[in-house]
Amino acid sequence: MIGIAEDDRRYLRFLWNTNDKGKEYVVLQMNRVLFGSRCSPFLLRATVRYHVRKYLERYPDCVDMLDNALYADDLCFGAETVQEALSLSAVAVSILKDAGFHLRKLCTNSRELQALWIQNGLGNEVGFEQDCKL
Repeated sequence: MIGIAEDDRRYLRFLWNTNDKGKEYVVLQMNRVLFGSRCSPFLLRATVRYHVRKYLERYPDCVDMLDNALYADDLCFGAETVQEALSLSAVAVSILKDAGFHLRKLCTNSRELQALWIQNGLGNEVGFEQDCKL
């Protein structure tokens, strides 16, 4: 989730009907970005891009992949070899985790890559779908 700066939260107040007969409405404020508003996709993309770009010098291929293959909360990419796919996916998980975004599922049509994810702990960390269709 993307947090809102404490100084800005007061501008995101709203009334909430509690359905309590003693109280008509309660004033609440947003602490996180509301996903579902018109600007939400932009805010997500800009925030992810900001965090990912910190790794541009160290992992240029992965940053390029994340810049071009990430759509909303889905990441879909390919690689020339299983080793390249393993490296990109491991670095992507690490970069996004550092930014507070957690990839939750991995999916591949390569049994070899699937075994390597498990062997390297990625299967345990983010999970994967064994019978996914690609």
